[in-house]
Amino acid sequence: MTWLKRSWLSGIMIALLIIAFGLRLYKIDTPLADWHSFRQADTASVTREYVKNGVDLLRPRYHDISNIQSGEFNPEGWRMVEFPVINGLLAVILQAQPSLDLVVTSRIASVMATIIAMITFGWLIWRLNNPATALVATAVWTFMPYAIYYGRVILPEPFVLMFIGLALVSWYAWLKKYQGRDGWLILTALTGALALLVKPTAVFFAPTFIGLIWQFPERLLLKGKLNFINLLKLAVSLVLAVLPVIWWRSWILNFPTGIPVSDWLLNGNGIRLKPAWWRWLFADRIGRMMFGYWGAPLTIIGLAMTLPTSVSLIKNKVTKNLPPRLGEILSYLQSWFKNQGAILGLVAGMMLYLVVFASGNVQHDYYQIILIPVMAWLWALGAVGLIRWAPTRLQTVGMATGLIVIWIFSNLFAWYFIKDLYNINNWAIVRAGTAVERLTSPDALVIAPYMGDTAFLFQTNRRGWPLGFDIDEKIEQGADFYVSTSKDDEVGELRQQFPVVEETDDYIIFDLRSAK
Repeated sequence: MTWLKRSWLSGIMIALLIIAFGLRLYKIDTPLADWHSFRQADTASVTREYVKNGVDLLRPRYHDISNIQSGEFNPEGWRMVEFPVINGLLAVILQAQPSLDLVVTSRIASVMATIIAMITFGWLIWRLNNPATALVATAVWTFMPYAIYYGRVILPEPFVLMFIGLALVSWYAWLKKYQGRDGWLILTALTGALALLVKPTAVFFAPTFIGLIWQFPERLLLKGKLNFINLLKLAVSLVLAVLPVIWWRSWILNFPTGIPVSDWLLNGNGIRLKPAWWRWLFADRIGRMMFGYWGAPLTIIGLAMTLPTSVSLIKNKVTKNLPPRLGEILSYLQSWFKNQGAILGLVAGMMLYLVVFASGNVQHDYYQIILIPVMAWLWALGAVGLIRWAPTRLQTVGMATGLIVIWIFSNLFAWYFIKDLYNINNWAIVRAGTAVERLTSPDALVIAPYMGDTAFLFQTNRRGWPLGFDIDEKIEQGADFYVSTSKDDEVGELRQQFPVVEETDDYIIFDLRSAK
């Protein structure tokens, strides 16, 4: 019967993952001009440049050669941010299969990374809590509209969650002494290094790994004392995980024109911990976008259920009878954290992330993608805890019914806010981009003004500038064509100076080469 029950629960988990994959294929083939397309376009253009010019992981380039990102003219188009391992792999696939569409392929890769992340976190929750909590957390992740949209975007975050999920699973396997022994520790170091290389914000998951140590300290203890051999292995694996990102960050300093200004992400507008910060992150992003307001309180209930239930007793033991040996101290800490060290570590890490990158998180709603696992986990803990708290079978049914209603309303209201993220609000840039690609040579440099947003430039499949002004200077820097979807004063001036290549109601293209 136990085997049958496990098979049934596993079947539900697999069904949820299949549904999750299907939901994230919604509008998978639309042009890359939807919400946050500027950041997605920058990421996708690295892959595109690799497809065109060959893969060089140490020298990634992209389509924007302007001075907008770094403050300096970037004629080589250097893109020195995350280590482009995913871009390189995608480029190899696209070079081998030229019929594949770059945008669709990149989005599907993000979907696959999301599914792997869901599998790893679901497995971990299954082991740390119980199957019910794992299934509920996976269901929340599956149907959350915010998670659906951001589970198929061309950004580093889906891959950060994938690598972190794999690192946590292998870390758990090493702590629990699974067969394979130190191979799991090596895998933890490898996947942790990849997570940090893909985006250094992965470091904020470190408290989760520490939380797992509190839950399962046996690997690091031997008869109540520290196991120095395993501590040495741990130290070596930590160095192996961190050294690659330190090396990469040192390497990119050789290409200053390709390093975007990023200091403002920390607290550039001075908003950290101010009322507006709390409102934007907890009321708007978590409350409105993730949970449609209705589901947000369940995360607080879930967090409350992870806190110790005998604080006063533990406090007395620690203050009045401090254990003399380290093993006993760890025992007390372990009992305090109970089985919730990982989730408490995850909560602490994500809260620290919101505080450190205060301006970045307020400015960009995609910065909260890495919060999805902790939100789903807390919601599941709250829901399952409330159901188990009900004293009678009838009340259990009533509680479960109420939670299902809350969950449905949460997703419906959240979808109301998320559905517009899929929209392409300016189809003119897509049509204009297609025209530029048709009318110009592949090596042409193009000015595609879009208030600095590179989504328009990406549509042209050309390198160049996403902002107008100083046209003479840009011509000296190599600009060949100018394309615009608005008939503004700058277009009026250019009309008097340069021949029009093509003009429609949607766009106008000028040939700037006569000025050279």
